[in-house]
Amino acid sequence: MSTESFIRREADRCVKCGLCLPHCPTYGLLQDEGDSPRGRIALMQGLVDGQLTPSPRLELHLDRCLACRACERVCPSGVEYGALLTATRNVIEQRRPLGWRRRLARRLGNHFISSMPARRRLYPLLRLAELTGLRALARSSGLLGALGLTRAEQLLPAIPRQTTLPAYSPAAGSARGDVALFTGCVGPQFDGPALQAAIRLLNAAGYGVHVPPTQNCCGALHLHRGLHDEAAALAAHTAAVFNALPVTALIHAATGCGATLNEYPLRNDDDNNTGAADAGRLQLPVREIGEFLAAEAGERLRFKPLAQRALLHTPCTQWDASPTLKLLRRIPQLSIEPLPGSKQCCGAAGSYMLTQPVLADRLRDATLAQLAGDAPLLLTSNIGCALHLGAGLRQSQRDTQVQHPVVLLAQQLE
Repeated sequence: MSTESFIRREADRCVKCGLCLPHCPTYGLLQDEGDSPRGRIALMQGLVDGQLTPSPRLELHLDRCLACRACERVCPSGVEYGALLTATRNVIEQRRPLGWRRRLARRLGNHFISSMPARRRLYPLLRLAELTGLRALARSSGLLGALGLTRAEQLLPAIPRQTTLPAYSPAAGSARGDVALFTGCVGPQFDGPALQAAIRLLNAAGYGVHVPPTQNCCGALHLHRGLHDEAAALAAHTAAVFNALPVTALIHAATGCGATLNEYPLRNDDDNNTGAADAGRLQLPVREIGEFLAAEAGERLRFKPLAQRALLHTPCTQWDASPTLKLLRRIPQLSIEPLPGSKQCCGAAGSYMLTQPVLADRLRDATLAQLAGDAPLLLTSNIGCALHLGAGLRQSQRDTQVQHPVVLLAQQLE
């Protein structure tokens, strides 16, 4: 089935009933039908039927979509909105002529995201800029603004030391088996403590952990931009790397990556909704670290008391954080509750916080407004959400610390 045929078939399932409207964050903010799920689906239909052509106005409505997929959860017709959106972006990419600036930006961006060596070479330069004060100088001098990097720099916390993970960490005590850990394309750079904590918890639960150094990006950012060929290549590589390991599960500590891994194979001519070649199949279950530990760790994990208050944020890509909440409630004296209102997107949404800063910040402000009281910890299992929420807290000079749940769990291990 061609991409256009899939869009027609799936879009025709939408009856435009509007039950999704109260659940769409951008429609709630803008009150524009073009920024609602049914309005965007109508635009997609017009595009593939030849009534519309790619234009800045059409793309604006599609680009303002967070792809949070809250609409999918309430759709009575079961429309696969997320797949529709990525398929439509692929059609636009194929039909829209690219100028040299856009081609150059794409090539550089794809190289950085897709190349582990490129990221490893760039990161020490960022770290050096932090330590020498060059980062602060670039900010105050206006250089970042001239390069269009102000927003990206604002989202970054203090640049930590890059994390190097062992290729294999054996289980502590009696072994229950081996699992693999997916690190993500920026995990070792910006979420190192979470990955180290995940390994420690898995080892304590009786699992040896494989971290293959040849793993790469899951393909999420490419897929969401409509770059299906690039996403398929990354997915095929990921599947090949992890299928070759003697493990029983693939564990992830980043829910954005996990959501994409769970959709493998990304493309398949026979039954896939994007109508392209098979991108590779994972031959092992994909498990989120909190869910896996809650289900499999049993009584092997014991925690020290912590007299503290914390709130747990639920990323859109996780949907259900109750297993993680259950695990956190095993820490004696910890006061832990779900963050009110966190079922609505915080505005991070992958690269959305960079490309749509005004809307992203409005959604973030609404999320942070729920941080009533003096909770010193805000826990979230999505690296994008953590960066976005952390930047908002720094800008408002609030003392709340953003942390991955597994960091707190590992910290309190007996």
